Amino acid sequence: MYGELTVHILDGKAGNPVYGRNARLRPDANTSFGAVGHLTRGADGPRVTIYENVYAANPLPFSVIPSCIDAVRVVVEDAA
Repeated sequence: MYGELTVHILDGKAGNPVYGRNARLRPDANTSFGAVGHLTRGADGPRVTIYENVYAANPLPFSVIPSCIDAVRVVVEDAA
């Protein structure tokens, strides 16, 4: 959603992972989506997980999402 997880390696040492190319959720695209949902079937029934779109024009009100839905908040840091 936020791009490919990328790790730069320099002199045999891995740096901190960052989100790289091919992002679908960006400040200039897909801001109409407040979150992306994932529906799965488990042994105890269906499960819904939503992943926040930090670039949404109208963010979801996470404080009122029912507990039966797993909500994943996202922090995106800009690489220096």
